Amino acid sequence: MTVRKMNAERIKYSHIYVLKAICALFVVMYHVGMYCADMLIPLTCIAVPCFYMITGFFLYDENISKVCARSLRWAKKAFVLALYTNVVYAIFNSLAHVELSLKQVVFIVFQGGVIAPHLWYLSALWEALLLFAFIRKFMPEKIIYTLPFLFSISLLMCSYNFLVPGGFYSGWLCQSFLTVGLPCISVGYLVAKHREILSRCKHYAYLIAGTLILSFTEEFFLDCNRGTYYLFTIPVSVCILMVCVNSSAPACKWLEKIGEKHSANIYYYHMLVAMMLTSVMQQIPELKWVSAIVVYAGSILFSVLVNTGWRYVRRLVPIAGMM
Repeated sequence: MTVRKMNAERIKYSHIYVLKAICALFVVMYHVGMYCADMLIPLTCIAVPCFYMITGFFLYDENISKVCARSLRWAKKAFVLALYTNVVYAIFNSLAHVELSLKQVVFIVFQGGVIAPHLWYLSALWEALLLFAFIRKFMPEKIIYTLPFLFSISLLMCSYNFLVPGGFYSGWLCQSFLTVGLPCISVGYLVAKHREILSRCKHYAYLIAGTLILSFTEEFFLDCNRGTYYLFTIPVSVCILMVCVNSSAPACKWLEKIGEKHSANIYYYHMLVAMMLTSVMQQIPELKWVSAIVVYAGSILFSVLVNTGWRYVRRLVPIAGMM
């Protein structure tokens, strides 16, 4: 690869990191809330799908062995992070001395969301990566093209649950590796595989505007049936990802750094930071209007401390440097 091509690739990745920083803010807005945050849900709900799509995008390689090795390596990291972050939240919530049942322990490992609801993401991530590696290794590649349709199960369990006979509902089917993680990783993988063809479209900005309007319209008509995701969530996310891939403009450096170095930690620890800042925000009522921004900024500072501490640990403990 020439220097010119390498620089071009770096620019594309820079905008993807900017997208990660923005999605991290959307996650905080979705969970913590702020002025008008509930009116922006059709936009902020793209955060998790985008995170999974970015994982799938970087997962792609023409060499199947490299794809599988990368999937397994990232799955291992996600599994360790899932256990670690659940322990952190358990300690902070004074749950360390609570006797957990075997069923709860199994849920923590395989489902997540027992101690801290948002940590379902990490459990779904390592499970989806393992299943994707299996599919890519032992099944025809064309199977991957069918996986995005699994997202429809999530829609039926949330926004469109009124279409399910008998009103059957499953929180796990609404947000899990099968209905969100795997389909969104597959979408990102396919975007990377076909990005040269997809990049021929020069109207993604218009498509973003159009799909967002449709998503907000969809949310308006669903009203009381509004859920976690919408029919146009995936199209909006894909169009935004393609804008980031295609953009040749210089990226915002500070957002790029946040996305590259801190977006994951913001997702993992923002609820912890929110709990820490609760008393402060209660003392200053005006902060409730921008509470998500306050927590977002606090999460970045917390991430800096976590990253600094981890570098120190890796220097002191050789085995930690191997992880």
